[in-house]
Amino acid sequence: MIGSLVTGAREVRAPLAVGVILAAAWWFSFGKFFPAAPAATGLPEFLYRTVDVLGPSVSLAAGGFVCYLLGSILVNGAPKMAEFFVVGAQRVAAWLYIKYSNDDRPLEALRFAANGMNPLLASRWREEQMARKVSGSVGSHLRVRVERDIAQIHPTVLRVIAEEEHEAFREVVRNPAEPGMSDADVRSDLLEATLWRIDQEAPGLVVRLQVKSKELYDEWDRLSAEADLRTAVPLPLAILTAALAISWSPWFWLAGLLAPLLYAQGRGYRQRATQIVLAGLIEGVMESPTLEALNLRVEVLKHKMGVEAGV
Repeated sequence: MIGSLVTGAREVRAPLAVGVILAAAWWFSFGKFFPAAPAATGLPEFLYRTVDVLGPSVSLAAGGFVCYLLGSILVNGAPKMAEFFVVGAQRVAAWLYIKYSNDDRPLEALRFAANGMNPLLASRWREEQMARKVSGSVGSHLRVRVERDIAQIHPTVLRVIAEEEHEAFREVVRNPAEPGMSDADVRSDLLEATLWRIDQEAPGLVVRLQVKSKELYDEWDRLSAEADLRTAVPLPLAILTAALAISWSPWFWLAGLLAPLLYAQGRGYRQRATQIVLAGLIEGVMESPTLEALNLRVEVLKHKMGVEAGV
């Protein structure tokens, strides 16, 4: 019961904080134009009469609900709007790539975007062989575990799987048929691709974590709620800062420094929450769908090709 209340409070506070801050920004910007009760007419007069009828407590609760509703729309709607623009950008990139594609390397980032990947990461993937590591000991332990699993794949099976991955990540997983490509090179490429897939599926692993370990899930939920609050507040806080600085004093611009600090804190909490999920993988609390799919693919190919399990 208490756990449910705590979880509910965590879900409410980020939208409520965003709504209250935006309401404060509106008030500091336009409150001076709002008429006093004796001179109020129309909608302001109706609002004053409503507050009188309902009383301060009920009016405050109603105002809080309106703030929560507004904040919830913004907090939940902003990612969907961002996704809409990202999908649109990917479609434009795909069209541009089809229209202007050639052998020039500068167009590789455009091809990544056309395939639905982040073009900002394309050059990094190419230059660093997609060395995406979760910071800290959690990431290194996960890397060791995945590396150990991939090391057990038979070389013949390994190259078949690498060919499939090459089709998905051409500039990251090199073609195993290229001259000079050793088994070690193929395993290294497959390792980086597998780690990237695990990193991307981390948000979906939360459901598995909730089923397998309540303690780890509660810690993830706490860290995730802190991240949600700190990443949702900076934008409305910047709007409030601008309203105060324009309406009252330029010194309020200094308060705008809090916005990037809060956002950085939110990213830190988000990273720690991801580490909790990945720790569940390392400790065997749950299994990664990526590793499950890889192991299943290995078993199917071993059966078809009649090879042994080891190298």
